[in-house]
Amino acid sequence: MNKRKLFIILCSVIFSLILASCGKDQTNRFEGESDNWKGLYLLKQNEDNSEYGEGSLVYKGKEKLKKVVYKVEGEYGTMDGSVETPEDGKITLNDSCSGCTKQSSNTPFHVTIEWNNHKETFDLKNSQK
Repeated sequence: MNKRKLFIILCSVIFSLILASCGKDQTNRFEGESDNWKGLYLLKQNEDNSEYGEGSLVYKGKEKLKKVVYKVEGEYGTMDGSVETPEDGKITLNDSCSGCTKQSSNTPFHVTIEWNNHKETFDLKNSQK
C-alpha cells in the first residue's frame, strides 16, 4: 500500500472518530416568559450522564427591583435563591451535575419568581421542537 492510500485511510478513520464523538452531546434551549419576566436556559447533556446548564431570568417591567426570590424546578432538581437589587434586572442561572439523571428535553422547567410584593410563574419549554 502506498503512502498516499495509507494517509487517506488514516485521515478517514480520524475524521469518523471526531464526528462520532461530536454526535454524543446534545444542547437543548429552554425559553419562556410571563408578563414581567423572560427566561432562557441552555442545557448541554453528555452521554456520560452529565449535564451543564446556564441561562438567565430577565425583568421586563418598569419598577425598580428590590429583593428577588426565584425557584426554577426541573424534572430532577431545583435551582433557587434570592438576589438583592439584581444588576440590569438580570438573574444568572448555572447548574451542573455528573453521574445524574438528566432532564428530559420534553419536560419544561417551572419558574416561580417573587419581587416587590408580586409573584409570577411560567414554564421554560424546549424551543427546538
